[in-house]
Amino acid sequence: MQRSPSSVRLPRRRAPRRAFLLLLLASSAAPAAAQDVDEAWVRSHYDKREARVPMRDGVRLFTAIYTPRDAQGPFPILLFRTPYGVGPYGEDAYRSPLGPNPAFTRDGYIFVYQDVR
Repeated sequence: MQRSPSSVRLPRRRAPRRAFLLLLLASSAAPAAAQDVDEAWVRSHYDKREARVPMRDGVRLFTAIYTPRDAQGPFPILLFRTPYGVGPYGEDAYRSPLGPNPAFTRDGYIFVYQDVR
């Protein structure tokens, strides 16, 4: 009995090997991209603002807002809420990198870091 091409399966040992190779290729490009977004780059391309945002119960949460400088909106926003502090504190102190991946910084996302109660 002859099988159709869609019913032919690869041996299962090849699938993990292929997945590993794909991850290896994808991760090799990430360090090169991460190197061009340092604190100096963030300072020159982003403005930082700090605020205390009031909640319904009257508690005011410290919030650091990074917005792209000299760019046209609308912008996507990434909000990070953490119990561990959103430092560095002070409008002249910038985080680097912003966000979970430097690509978000280069793409002009707004980043909002907020303390939780």
